[in-house]
Amino acid sequence: MVTEAQWQRVVTDALSLHGYAWLHVHPLMTRSGGWRTPTSGTMAAGWPDLVAMHPTRGTTLFIELKAQRGVLSASQRHVHDLLRQAGHRVYVWRPNQLAEVLEALR
Repeated sequence: MVTEAQWQRVVTDALSLHGYAWLHVHPLMTRSGGWRTPTSGTMAAGWPDLVAMHPTRGTTLFIELKAQRGVLSASQRHVHDLLRQAGHRVYVWRPNQLAEVLEALR
């Protein structure tokens, strides 16, 4: 089974191969051993894993990566809805969708 971290590497490699610049905000481990992502604002909790931009196509993608059986949280659904309402392309990609990922990046 492909982990979300492995899947992210596949997708970021594909983004780079197709000329996209991309951003991923890494979570940090707290002293107590939990994980936190240092962001703030009304969209912080549901912000997508990756933001990718193609410099010559003028394309911006917001990408949530999930393990094969991963489920979107309510905050993720909310942020995705806001981004779509603003006219952005928002994707949720799972490992079994590699062909769709490559097609979207062409």
